[in-house]
Formats: sequence, structure tokens, C-alpha cells
Amino acid sequence: MKFILKFCCIVAIGIFVLFAILLTFVLLDDGDAKEQPEKTAFVADSTKTLAAEKHEKSKPWTIKSIPNTRLRGNLIHVSDPDSIIGAAYCDSINRILSSVRDSADIFVVAVNQVENADGNEFTNDLFNYWGIGDKDKDNGVLMFMTMTPHFLRIETGYGMEEVLTDAICSRIERNAIKPLFIEDKYPEGIFEGVKAMAAILGSKNVGVSKVAQMVAEEKAEAKRKAEQDQLDIEEGTHFLLIIGKILLFLHICFSLYLMKVHVADYRKAKKNPAIQTAKTENDKLHAETKALVEASDSAWFVYLLFPLVFIVYIPIRLIIRKKRRQTRHCPICGKPLRLLSEKEEDKYLKKNEQLEEKNGAIEYDVWYCEECDDVNVEQYRGALFDYYKKCKKCGAHQFHKAETKVVLEPTYYECGEKETVFRCEHCGHEERTRTSIPKKEHSSEGSGWFRSSSDDNDRYDSGSSGSGSFGGGSSGGGGASTSW
Repeated sequence: MKFILKFCCIVAIGIFVLFAILLTFVLLDDGDAKEQPEKTAFVADSTKTLAAEKHEKSKPWTIKSIPNTRLRGNLIHVSDPDSIIGAAYCDSINRILSSVRDSADIFVVAVNQVENADGNEFTNDLFNYWGIGDKDKDNGVLMFMTMTPHFLRIETGYGMEEVLTDAICSRIERNAIKPLFIEDKYPEGIFEGVKAMAAILGSKNVGVSKVAQMVAEEKAEAKRKAEQDQLDIEEGTHFLLIIGKILLFLHICFSLYLMKVHVADYRKAKKNPAIQTAKTENDKLHAETKALVEASDSAWFVYLLFPLVFIVYIPIRLIIRKKRRQTRHCPICGKPLRLLSEKEEDKYLKKNEQLEEKNGAIEYDVWYCEECDDVNVEQYRGALFDYYKKCKKCGAHQFHKAETKVVLEPTYYECGEKETVFRCEHCGHEERTRTSIPKKEHSSEGSGWFRSSSDDNDRYDSGSSGSGSFGGGSSGGGGASTSW
């Protein structure tokens, strides 16, 4: 009996254990079935996220989409969303640029492609959008590169244009960066360019000292150019000084020559035969004055270019004025004559004489004796004496060229003809002369299709024309660009 009870207990325990095992397997199968959809969903989501990130990276970057890594900390100087530079080089660049942060805030951006085809414009816009550099110093610098197309630009703020000049930026790109870019060594090229800029800014970093030679060459070149410019200025000034001395010497020589001519004409006028043959004192004064007027008649305003001539010219004119106003005596009673004014003398002048004086052809002095009522008229050359000629009909000195008109237009095959009209202002007498006009000549500049036009040229002319975590600096537009 005991044996049977013991056997039943063992069987019952075995059945219980078996049942427990079966129940465990059932529960495990249910859990796996429930977790399977969750795992599938997670894998699907991960695949979808990676695909989305890959798609985002393949799209051209915009100013707003490029990561502003400065937001992570002030010691970050690189934004490399497409992993062109690499983490190791980014760390080295951050260390170097942090060492010159007091002098300049330099930031590096490297991307595959941007949406704007004009790299210079995109660089300037990104610079100003982020506000790279200190607002008060404008000491920001942006090194920006794209892989498609191959483009690199170093753009500087206003405060950096005297330190990192356009020439220096161009030389850094040409000597330090571009040779490595051509060999597809993009991280190395960016690194060398950063070291070159840091060296110019006086960085104490060990790696930067390798470009000290280039900086020294740049300074030596600038010094040599400044010395050459100064030498050119001195040579130009010396040349102009020599030319000035020569012109001054020639000016003085010609002025002395004109003075000599005036003195010679004055002495010659004093010996005029009319003065020697004059019978009365009045005639002698008139003849001498008339000779002096004719000898000194010249375009005095020309002598403004030769002021020394006035040393002689003015005294001679004063002598002539004194001679013209020197008192005459009446030939009848011997008493002094009175020189009439311009209004008074018209009473004693003929109409043609009044017209001659009015037009400046001849000047008249009228001397009047109040005792004898006698009049003595003296005649002198006027300012426009040579412009007017003596009229053959009335004798008035008022005959001159009145007009010129084309009678027959010239062509490329026949000569033309023009008519000149001479007229007397006093009597209206006219004389006409005709002269030939040469044939027209074909222009050597060309015509038709070969003639250039400003309108045609203008037709082909084409016009061209943010905020961030930085200090609010702005671009000065300086710097340099290159491609490879």
C-alpha cells in the first residue's frame, strides 16, 4: 500500500513538472509573437531614418540649413556636415584658431554643394547671416569651400582687411591650399590654410610656425613694393620738377622777348616821320599819340599768360593816355581847347563817325574852343579796327563780313559752293563772293555691319549685382576666391 501511494506521488509530481514545462513554452511563444511586430517596426523606422538622413545630405545646403556649430561652444571653429575635413583635423583646426581668437574670429565651413551657383555671393550672405566676428571690431573671417563645384573663398570683415589683405588671402589660397586640393587632399589643404592665417595673426601654436617663411616673404614683398612705389614717386616728382623749370625758363625768355618788342615798337613810334613833319604842336601831339596807339595795338588779354610783359605794356598805355589828354591849343586864338565827353562830341561827329566809334572801329577825340567855337577832331585806331574795312561806296570804316551760307551742298562726286556776303553797316552796300567746298570723303571708320554702336554694346551688358551665435560682425567684401 505504501509503495502504491509513493508511486502515485512520484507520477503526480512528474505530471506537474511536465505541465509546468509545457506552460512555459506556450508563454514564451506568445511573448515572441508579441515582440516580433515591435522589432520589425523598429527596424523599419531605423531604415526610414537613415534613408531620410541620406536624402537630406544629398540635397544642396542653404544658408539656414548649414549647421551653426558655434552654438555648441565658443571653441568650435569648424562646420563640416558632409565630413569632408574629418574629426581629427577639425580638432586640430579648433585648437589653432582658438589660439588667435583675441585677434580674429576665423570660422571654416566645408560642404558638398550649396543651392546658390554664385559662391562669392553665398559666402558673403552666410558671413552676414551668422554675424561672424565681434560687432565692434568686425574681426570675422570665413573660409568657405564646396566640392560641387570646386570652390574656395576666404572672406574678411572690415576690421581684418588691413591684416588679411586681398593679396595675402590670394597667396594663401594659391600657395598653401590649392596645391593640396589638386591632389584631392582636402583636409590637409584646409589645415595648411588655417595655419597660414594663424601665422599672420601671430599664433604661438607649434604647427603654425611652418608657414613663418611664407609670412616673411609676404612682408618682404610688401616692403619691396612700397619702396619701389616711393622710388617711382620720387622719380616722377623729379621729372616734373625738371619740366617745370624748363617751362619757367622758356616762359621768362618769351616774356622778355615780348617786352623787348614793345620797347622797340615804342622807340620806333617816337621816330615816326609824321611827327617830324608836323607843322603845329597840336599836329605833333596827334601824330605821336596815333603812332604810339598803332605800335602798342595788341590783344592785351593774351599777356595774362605772360604777366612780366605788363611791366612794359602798362607804362606805355599810361603814356598814350597822357598824350591823348594833353592840352591842345586853338590854332586861331591860341587858348587851351577842352576835350569833350562822349555825349558832347556826338554833336560834332558825322553819322558814319558816330557809328564807327560805337562799333569800336575808330575812336575820335573832339577838342573844342569855347572862344572861337572851333573844333579839332583827332582819329585813332579802335579795338576792332582790323575787323572792319573801308567801304568803297561811302568811305565809312564799317565794311565787314556779314554772313556765309552754302549755296550748293558738296557730294562724294562733286564739289559744293558757298557764298560770303560783305556788308557796310553805314550805307548797306553789299558785295558777294563765292568759293568752292571740297568733295566729301568716305570715313575710314567703316559703316553698315562694321560700325560699332553703343546701343548694340549695351544690349549685351548684363547686370550682376542674418543672425547667429557669433558677435554680430559684418563682411567687408574683402578676401579672395579660387577654384581647382
